[in-house]
Amino acid sequence: MRGLVVLVVVLAVVVVSCLAEEKGDVMNLFPKANFYASGLGSVKYSGSVDLDASYHLSWVIFSKAGEKFQQIIALTLTVTESAWIGIGFRLPNTTYSGMTKADFLITVFNQTSKTVNVTDRFSTPKEMGYSEPLLDTSIGGEDNIISFSGFQISQPTAVSTVTILRELNTGDKVADHPIIAGEMDVIWAHGNLQAADPNKLAFHGGYHGEQNVNFFTNKLHESK
Repeated sequence: MRGLVVLVVVLAVVVVSCLAEEKGDVMNLFPKANFYASGLGSVKYSGSVDLDASYHLSWVIFSKAGEKFQQIIALTLTVTESAWIGIGFRLPNTTYSGMTKADFLITVFNQTSKTVNVTDRFSTPKEMGYSEPLLDTSIGGEDNIISFSGFQISQPTAVSTVTILRELNTGDKVADHPIIAGEMDVIWAHGNLQAADPNKLAFHGGYHGEQNVNFFTNKLHESK
């Protein structure tokens, strides 16, 4: 999988038809090296894990000084398919299951407009985790995505990837969970490959799962 991730970077340079979009500051898809060079802050933790055979998660936690001191996590999601990508977080020792009461970041790629968009969402108990997570802003929360950058290619190998920056603790008590030390319940999903358009945000079918992840350990790689 790591060899494929390196290949993705090379393809991103040479493939003109890739999708790309940034929100806020432009950022590197592999931000760790860039943080040192740009003076954005000091890296505290970094790691990666295969959530599924086709779904790779890597992360960097760093501090940034400015108008306010921020602890930020950069999440890079890479799926070896052409499909939307979702990741969610839930605090440990919860009585909820499935998607219920989970904090989501969902990335949708648009092949027509050649754009990518990331939304901050939450699955409320009312939906019982069986419907599309709601936009944070629609339930009294906030859009707390600092920035994102991503692309999708279909040739020679299908790859969808995105890097998203958010604070560890956004302060949004309505629709976000803080990312804390210790194991957290991470929920992943991507577009249904049996659907007419896996890039259209809709029911994921069997392409989903859960795994415990500790973001505060320096893991270079861990297979599922």
